Amino acid sequence: MATTKKVAAHYILLPGCPLLKNGIVTWTTGEKPRVEVNVHPGKELQGVEFHAGMIVAERVREQIRDWQPGDSLVKRVEHLYAAGEESTRALAIIQGADWKRLAWTGRTIITKIT
Repeated sequence: MATTKKVAAHYILLPGCPLLKNGIVTWTTGEKPRVEVNVHPGKELQGVEFHAGMIVAERVREQIRDWQPGDSLVKRVEHLYAAGEESTRALAIIQGADWKRLAWTGRTIITKIT
């Protein structure tokens, strides 16, 4: 039986989608995630799990070996997407980045969320 989950974050960057600020991802296991704008940022939405940070495909977490403080999150993630598969098996959240510059820092972490 497929499970559907709704997650939101300050930023979303998934394969085939441009960077989105204040978005929601609706994801059913085995299907392509659907990304939409959160028209009520900052408000708690019933049935939506919020994570502070940037939602990315979980495979990004597996491939961040050489990232350095100051690296552009958007450029590095998009590069990984361009070099890999189009499907998204799971989602992860990047936290602790420099959100003004959208850059990796010495305290940035990435964890699986689905």
